[in-house]
Amino acid sequence: QAIKDYTQDIKLNPKDPDAYQYRGLCYQELKNYSAAIEDFTQAIKLNQNNPLDWSLTVKIILASASPRRKELLSLITDDFIVEKSDAEEILPDDISPLEASEYLARIKASDISEKFPDDIVIGCDTTVIIDNKILGKPASAEQCTEFMKMLSGRIHQVVTGCTIMCGEKSVSFSVVT
Repeated sequence: QAIKDYTQDIKLNPKDPDAYQYRGLCYQELKNYSAAIEDFTQAIKLNQNNPLDWSLTVKIILASASPRRKELLSLITDDFIVEKSDAEEILPDDISPLEASEYLARIKASDISEKFPDDIVIGCDTTVIIDNKILGKPASAEQCTEFMKMLSGRIHQVVTGCTIMCGEKSVSFSVVT
């Protein structure tokens, strides 16, 4: 019901950033992250266009050099910059393979957020799991072929983790396919 109410508020006043922000929070609670990011982005843009509120000149930063992630984010907004994280991607020994992507996404987002503490940073990571083990990034074309043969016809999981961070606040989630 809250989403309907905020959608009605947006129809009545499409330049109200608060309605977009609150509807985005509702979408986040429902785990509809693409809609949440879209509403948060619109709220930020509207606040940036408000000359009375100079404090809200927030940038969206993608903490990844992945062309595919850049392409996906550009489906939501073109108003972002790319900043590759150089954080070491070392997993704790006791981490579950299903939690690894979210953990690594948080490391990447934290690394870039230290450089841009007032901006929204999005960090992502994807892992492939087979037989409860994470396959690393293939080091060569031959290893890539070997991995593909290993996965072909077998049940495996692809886990993508995402962290959205601004200053000390963050939300992390992952999707398993």
